[in-house]
Amino acid sequence: MNSYPMRLQLMFDSFNSTSGLANYTPDMPESFKEDFPDDYIPPKFARYHLYSSFLINFGNTLMALAIFFGAWVCFLPIDQFIFIKSHPSFRSIRMAIQNLCITQLYSNFGDIILFFILDVKSSSMSSFVTVLSLLTSIFFA
Repeated sequence: MNSYPMRLQLMFDSFNSTSGLANYTPDMPESFKEDFPDDYIPPKFARYHLYSSFLINFGNTLMALAIFFGAWVCFLPIDQFIFIKSHPSFRSIRMAIQNLCITQLYSNFGDIILFFILDVKSSSMSSFVTVLSLLTSIFFA
């Protein structure tokens, strides 16, 4: 079995894979996590308290992306109305929110691929929530 050097292992153990914006979203309720079956995942990933479900692993980041995407969509009609009157300050705010959403998505792209692979490899497709998790992971991957 391959083991990592002690300093690298300590870094892995202390690393929080969620982005900075996802730390401000509420945690996923335990009752929601209990709806997912506890499928087998390799011990290397179980050590870091990962689940076999994409929605549980990526839930906080997904919620943060949804909040910023929702803010961007709500801001679009305001921007279109003000764009007619040509206020460049609101256009720059729209671009900043749009760029923030894109940056957050790309900064979490490695996590999306990892959690997608874990979901596909270990999902049992035994309930509606596991199918929903797989379809969500396919959408993002």
